[in-house]
Amino acid sequence: MKTYIKKGTEVFKIRDQEIEVESDFCFDIETNEKVFNEELDDRAINKAFDLYRKQNNILSKEKIKEIRNKYGLSPEEFAELTGISKESIIRYEKGAIPTKVNNNLYIDLDENAKKKVHR
Repeated sequence: MKTYIKKGTEVFKIRDQEIEVESDFCFDIETNEKVFNEELDDRAINKAFDLYRKQNNILSKEKIKEIRNKYGLSPEEFAELTGISKESIIRYEKGAIPTKVNNNLYIDLDENAKKKVHR
């Protein structure tokens, strides 16, 4: 199958919020039908997740991992300290969107770590 790439918009539903992103999509040359392309789909989904995070003040996976590392804790130790399951911590550090409660806990822990550094 021969394909071509074309820019377009797509709407993703993330936690009951519609996020519209512009991205590249793959189309069949003969039918002009959109076809699955894992790399392009991943880019579009990640773009939607990033926009959702920005609009809702949700921390990035990199920031989440950075906060845990500030305390010098393994995921298991961090889970024990916070009450967030080890599995959730690992998922958040791989890109899953945390719940608002857990996101706020991370933000509070980050602020607390900053205060300790500045004393």
